[in-house]
Amino acid sequence: MKRIASFITLSVLLGVGSLLLAAGPDRFSRNTWLAPDFAAHWWLAALAFVALGWGLPIVKIRILARWQGTTPTVRQAWFVHVSTVFGSAVTPSGTGGAPAMVMALHRYGLLYG
Repeated sequence: MKRIASFITLSVLLGVGSLLLAAGPDRFSRNTWLAPDFAAHWWLAALAFVALGWGLPIVKIRILARWQGTTPTVRQAWFVHVSTVFGSAVTPSGTGGAPAMVMALHRYGLLYG
């Protein structure tokens, strides 16, 4: 669990650091991120899109792996997705995402080719 937490922490720090370098420190002011109104439907929509953003890749990985004869658990599929995100974040042009996914899938029983 510590390993997964460190992957998530590193991913968030890389994202925030990239935003700081690309857009400057004024993007972190309170007025930039303050919603114009605090209607509950906007917050619920935002939470739903975040859940879909993390949930749909897990479903996709499980469906594709099932067609190959193995069924990873939800946690294993989540780890495969996080490995892909992490591999893309630490390599130039995101070239490490696919190899990280292949290695993680192989770790859970899917053959290479």
